[in-house]
Amino acid sequence: MARLFYGSVLVGVLLAVLAAGVFPLPRHERYRSDITVIADGGRAETFLIQWPQDRVVLGAAPGLRQIGAAIALDEGDPAGASVEVFRLRDSAGNVVGLASRSTSRRAAAGGSSVQGTDWVLMLPSRGALFLTQVNQHDVAPRRRATDGELQVAVDDVAGLWSQGNRLRITGGPAGDGAGRVAGGTDEFYGLSGSYDETWDLEEARAGGVTQGRITLVTRLEAGS
Repeated sequence: MARLFYGSVLVGVLLAVLAAGVFPLPRHERYRSDITVIADGGRAETFLIQWPQDRVVLGAAPGLRQIGAAIALDEGDPAGASVEVFRLRDSAGNVVGLASRSTSRRAAAGGSSVQGTDWVLMLPSRGALFLTQVNQHDVAPRRRATDGELQVAVDDVAGLWSQGNRLRITGGPAGDGAGRVAGGTDEFYGLSGSYDETWDLEEARAGGVTQGRITLVTRLEAGS
């Protein structure tokens, strides 16, 4: 009986080895980080998002309404808050992680409010990077004048893109109108700095669908 048991285990191991040779496990390639050293200290790294191909489809939660690959509040002012998730690419165009972009109104000085964005860049084996900014362009979902349906900002050709084909979305709160690096985990732990978010429109297709690129340029240094 023992001989049969150990023989079965040995056969199972041999079959597993043979199966691994015929059907090898998938290998997840890690791309080399494209980091540039800044002359006065720190490091710069550029991340890209191509739309619409890098949009990740989301399911709408209660109280939220799905708009393509984004979700927005469907109560009161629908432009009050939205969440989008994208594939994240390095400067060479390789997919290296995911990026979450949340946009909402936030309090400002004097009792007024401004539109702001929080980014979470998630890079497997490297960590997460948290970014925050004030927007100098309205990039929240808005209602189409034709049918009243919500649409994401990048597809609003008559509105957002009437200001030009390249828009710097970041408008503070760091110096020179840059966004602020709020922190990070693992490789990014203890780092601070600033960043810029830029949108480039490459093509406007039939039906108001656009194609373009979001560029995030981060400048990081060890926190004081």
